[in-house]
Amino acid sequence: FPAWSPDGEAIAYMYGNTGEVSIVRRAAAGWSDRIVVGDTLGAPRWSPVREEIAATHRTGIRIFDISNGERRSIPLPDGIRAWALHWPEDGRLLYFLGTSDSHRGIWSVPASGGVPTPRMDFGDTTPGFTHIHVHNGFVYFTTREVSSDIWLLEF
Repeated sequence: FPAWSPDGEAIAYMYGNTGEVSIVRRAAAGWSDRIVVGDTLGAPRWSPVREEIAATHRTGIRIFDISNGERRSIPLPDGIRAWALHWPEDGRLLYFLGTSDSHRGIWSVPASGGVPTPRMDFGDTTPGFTHIHVHNGFVYFTTREVSSDIWLLEF
């Protein structure tokens, strides 16, 4: 899934095949700048308040600073994989669907780094998520099996 920057001047997207995936930043005018090459698993998401892009990775969440090229990693608990990443308006937390062999749930983690916090555990019975969005204290999400419904969770 591509993601537009908050100012609408650029788009970030994944490019590649199963062996190597790059996150590309492309200006609306058409030039591109490759940000990272690696085994990124999830679509990039722009910070709403900083020149940063976050993406899920097999070992956690990676954050890339567009202005200076610095990269940082936020590790996840053993066995948890992050999917459906979302960065709310204030930029302080990242929300994601965390999955393991036996559980699915919604998690949050400080964007500056820290320990991920489970927000809701659906056990092993919840269908896969296709999208997650956080706005004004609510988490909105859809599921694959019930694509016409939007679910709401208040924090």
